[in-house]
Amino acid sequence: MPCTKCKEGNYKWGKTGECEYDSLDACESANHKYNKMNPTPLGKKTYEEYEKELKEFNLSSAYRVELGLADDVEKQTLQAKEILSTLKEQKKRIDSIEKLSEKASKEREKKKDNSRKAADKYFDLQDKYETAQVKYDDAEKELDSAMRELVRLDDEIKKSTGVFDKEKSKGSKLATTLRKNLDKLEKAAKELGVKLPTAQATKVLDQLTALI
Repeated sequence: MPCTKCKEGNYKWGKTGECEYDSLDACESANHKYNKMNPTPLGKKTYEEYEKELKEFNLSSAYRVELGLADDVEKQTLQAKEILSTLKEQKKRIDSIEKLSEKASKEREKKKDNSRKAADKYFDLQDKYETAQVKYDDAEKELDSAMRELVRLDDEIKKSTGVFDKEKSKGSKLATTLRKNLDKLEKAAKELGVKLPTAQATKVLDQLTALI
């Protein structure tokens, strides 16, 4: 059973083989054992001898197929091991990251709650501050108004005091003169035996004396 050339340019063993060889030498070298196997035509040997020889040829062909499959299985097993190792590593990494993500999510919710509480406190304090600021501004305005009123009243007191002192000085002199004149008038009236209307003058003099 010789090697034959395929349409693609490769070679295969026999008519039913696969086009897996790059050259004729490679095909014949891989199947050199089978080239030597030429089953004896029927008639030159007994049927039992022919059947035995044919069986040996078929077993050799099956062994070649088994070896090829074994190589494929070995290669695929190695590939599977690599994929399995990668899958296990990535699965472990995913599980680890998912745990970290879950922890980070819980931490985020905790921080979010803290932020909300801090914001509530901040805005509450801000409202209180603004209210206090308004009260403070109003108090400052009222204080300023009271200070201006105090200054105004102080000025009025000074003005009034100036007038008072001036009039006091005049009143003091007038009271002294009025007192002397009333005394003289009452003495003269007594000597004449008459009663003069000096009650009002005496009353005014007493009030003036009390102020000066």
